[in-house]
Amino acid sequence: MRVPIRVAEMVKYVDNSWHALKIGFANEIGNICKGLNIDSHEVMDIFCRDEKLNLSPYYLKPGFAFGGSCLPKDVRALQYRAKEMDVELPLISQILPSNKAQIQQALDQVLETGKKQVGLLGFSFKAGTDDLRESPMVELVERLLGKGYELTKGNFVELSKTELKALEAVASDEISIQEFVPADAVDPLFIDHSYYVGPGKGAATVTVYVDANYNFVSVQTRP
Repeated sequence: MRVPIRVAEMVKYVDNSWHALKIGFANEIGNICKGLNIDSHEVMDIFCRDEKLNLSPYYLKPGFAFGGSCLPKDVRALQYRAKEMDVELPLISQILPSNKAQIQQALDQVLETGKKQVGLLGFSFKAGTDDLRESPMVELVERLLGKGYELTKGNFVELSKTELKALEAVASDEISIQEFVPADAVDPLFIDHSYYVGPGKGAATVTVYVDANYNFVSVQTRP
């Protein structure tokens, strides 16, 4: 594999930072387990058997903040139990503040454009659901409204697998995706233009990022 020098340099830093992060995380879990009289090695052995989510590329694509009914709640639960036992969790305690910072970064990016009309497609924390619990998009919307922004809401579009491949082809060829923008959107900045295929075993989410002029920026596909 040949990549630009700056990419290679960054990969080295990312590799070692990730290794250090894993060690620190495992140690913090070990400290909690010790206080609860739980075998931390057994816990982490089971954790490492999940190669679909825990040890995989899943969740390792830079993007927007997480939300939903599980992740924030369980992070808080770990922190609460640790506080009860007077166990410090320097890494885990910074997960939610880091997530909040990602929402703020998205807000700052919108403010920097100078646009006052913003188009949003979907408010739930993931495709294929109407669950709004702790959705970061809802928090972003609230902040934008508080600053006087005008919001244009679009609807999710269900695509067949053939259409999905066509959309990916359009994105990879860096062709304008004006045709995929809702008709009622007049000159907005689309932060997160999402389509999903589903429901079912083959469901997938395609996120297409476009700028204020609807020019293609990037596309991500995840199961």
